[in-house]
Amino acid sequence: ARPGRSVVDAAGGKPASSVFRLHAYCAERRVALVSVDLLTGRLHQIRAHAAFLAAPVAADDAYDEAGGPAFRASLGVLAGVRRGRPLLHAWSMSVPHPAPAAPPLQVRAPLPPDMAALVERLWPELGLDPAAWPQLSLSQLETLETRAM
Repeated sequence: ARPGRSVVDAAGGKPASSVFRLHAYCAERRVALVSVDLLTGRLHQIRAHAAFLAAPVAADDAYDEAGGPAFRASLGVLAGVRRGRPLLHAWSMSVPHPAPAAPPLQVRAPLPPDMAALVERLWPELGLDPAAWPQLSLSQLETLETRAM
């Protein structure tokens, strides 16, 4: 692995679990809109797991050296996705409350302007609230891929 880059090491690595949820797919650009629930908190966990699944985070130059620049180029001036900025955003977090008896703290952040512009361009029907995005099944994804061929 390159310096500063994490890898999935099933045999000797630390345990890490992520749950990926598919919300939309753009066959033309071969990009999916997903959310990820982290069940552990490892360095670069989402980026390493996505790359391991052969579905790296869009515009991620560190974990998708060829695809990151190619993806940005396919967008043209759309969204102003700058080099070194993977399209990754923590829109919702739940953390333990410092008071032991209190419920967990729930924090939400709107999509940043570049990601909001991208979602509006590729999936205008979804809106900008990730909590309202539908979850697609693999059979729905296969249908979308077949229609694009």
